[in-house]
Amino acid sequence: MNECKPLLRGMQEEGLLDEALLEEYLVFCHDIPLHDHIGPDPQLRRMLEGITLPKWVFTASTVPHATRCLERLGIFDMFEAGASRSLLLST
Repeated sequence: MNECKPLLRGMQEEGLLDEALLEEYLVFCHDIPLHDHIGPDPQLRRMLEGITLPKWVFTASTVPHATRCLERLGIFDMFEAGASRSLLLST
């Protein structure tokens, strides 16, 4: 691996990480207690309410983690849909 790239991407390209296990690994890694880190954000919600265009979420995370974060922030319902590294999420 002579190039700089994200660790997991490099491991995939070198055949060191099975693609089928990657999503399972990422779900496991992102299964953290969010209540210790984030909570409802009324100011963010008000700011997003001021945007009259459809809103989408784009994330490098997993769909379950992104969904949990948006729900914890109290803004999940404000988005049309989203895209993760490999899936679309619908709200």
